[in-house]
Amino acid sequence: MTIEISADETTASRALSRDEDLVVQLSENPTTGYRWQLTQSGTAQLGLVENRFVGGASGTQPGGGGHRLVRFVGQQPGAVVVEAVLRRDWDPPGTVLEKRVFAIAVR
Repeated sequence: MTIEISADETTASRALSRDEDLVVQLSENPTTGYRWQLTQSGTAQLGLVENRFVGGASGTQPGGGGHRLVRFVGQQPGAVVVEAVLRRDWDPPGTVLEKRVFAIAVR
């Protein structure tokens, strides 16, 4: 089974079992320089399976937007917080355009 978190959610709480997938999809247009960066903290462990940009309807056009697709798998039971920030690599640390926080319980 796959647990999904959509771009519309600014915060979310989800529970998943070990070896179950968690998919996070966030709207992104990397040609602007802004890209989603995800970090995790807590007692649980999520393994990163996939992290890629998927073009939208205009994704075949230069400069077209789409979404960042990040797939994790539950590896170690416990609680984990996944923080996603939309920022440019060259901006000072702490400078973010958007922020999302997801609380995940791995059983």
